[in-house]
Amino acid sequence: MPAAAALAGDELLPVVQAGQTVGASVAQIRTGLLSSSHDGGGGTVHAMALADGAAGFMSGSDKAKLDGVQVSATANSSDTQLRDRATHTGTQPHTSVSGLGTMATQMASSVAISGGTATFSTLTTTGTMTTGGQLTVAANAPYDYAGYLQNTSALGISGFGMRNAAGGVAGGMAYYEAGDLLLLSIATASGAARLQSSGGAFDVMASGALAPAADNQHSIGTSLRRVSQVFAGTGTINTSDEREKEDIRLIDAPLAEALLRAFDPVTFQWRDVDHAAVVETRRAKRQKTTPREVEIAETVRAEDGRFIRVRRTVVERCPAFEAHPVHGEDGAALLGDDGEPVLHFEPVMEEVEEQIVARPAYHKANVRTHWGFVAQQVERGLCGALGLDPDDPAQRDQARLRFAGLVYDQDSDRFGLREGQFISILWASMRDLLDRVEALEAARLPA
Repeated sequence: MPAAAALAGDELLPVVQAGQTVGASVAQIRTGLLSSSHDGGGGTVHAMALADGAAGFMSGSDKAKLDGVQVSATANSSDTQLRDRATHTGTQPHTSVSGLGTMATQMASSVAISGGTATFSTLTTTGTMTTGGQLTVAANAPYDYAGYLQNTSALGISGFGMRNAAGGVAGGMAYYEAGDLLLLSIATASGAARLQSSGGAFDVMASGALAPAADNQHSIGTSLRRVSQVFAGTGTINTSDEREKEDIRLIDAPLAEALLRAFDPVTFQWRDVDHAAVVETRRAKRQKTTPREVEIAETVRAEDGRFIRVRRTVVERCPAFEAHPVHGEDGAALLGDDGEPVLHFEPVMEEVEEQIVARPAYHKANVRTHWGFVAQQVERGLCGALGLDPDDPAQRDQARLRFAGLVYDQDSDRFGLREGQFISILWASMRDLLDRVEALEAARLPA
């Protein structure tokens, strides 16, 4: 059979019969197979590399979509399925989200979730933390306080502020490294800092004065918790306003003289006092310990021709830990070079009662000699001057009511004196003496 003629490029390929040989080169066949309607027609090979967005086998916009698919991407779903996957409403392994495994591992080491409660070992925030309920600070085991809120600034200040329901600043507390503890509250007069309990309050005023929140209602110290000394530049000032007094009477001169004779001025020394230690029971958290037998010595002794090894051991209390396997970002357990799981040892804590010495025992020695009066002797002399029986409790109470210079606190069973009120007794007696001297001198002078 004759060989086929060379193709011109525009004719149809002949029907090749079985066993027939077509005389055409590979290039001629390839050129004939290319579509003349293809972009870059004329039977030429189309370029494989095109600029981004340029049209090729597909439109530029379709090509841009294809370019947006990541290498090795496995998503091949509908728009709805892809959206659910992107918003994590579906189910997919955590390894499909970059960094999710690392974040979960870090959170697992600092937060424990039980029911609806998340407990953080460390919580750091650079913004605003808002709670709809109470903010509770758990007990801090190494220290005596229940916990703390801390904000460390470049000025060496740790503290926190508080706002009221309207959002305004209500006050705050701050601690300076120099040792100053500051309380600030704009809810009190003139921005004073208030120290308050259920029984009352004291304000440190903006001027620096320490003043009770309510007038003439609170004491400094009690008969059982006294202030040792009060240092003042000009002494104390007692209110003596006539507008606040009633039933004002002159002191009877004979009574003043009777009291002057009845009260014995004395010198004395205070007794030495031994103060016992004040111990408080507090609950605290500490690391649990477990007993463990530890070998401290090993010896060999001869006995009946044999050598016997002897071990000496003691039981020690060792800190308790719980071992937890460590996982990688992909969720798989980590293994060491020996093929064993990598473990993290967490201390086991327990709550215990501790005896804390709140104030150590001390001895107070008194060596100075004091001048003054003895309250019980004053009470007896007062009863005698007023014509009352000092052995009758009811009449003793009446005497105390008639002279406020004598004080008895029933709760502590302790006497005291307001010695400033003794001045008026001396004053009335001196005036009566002056009147007598003047009368005597007048009687001696000639008419």
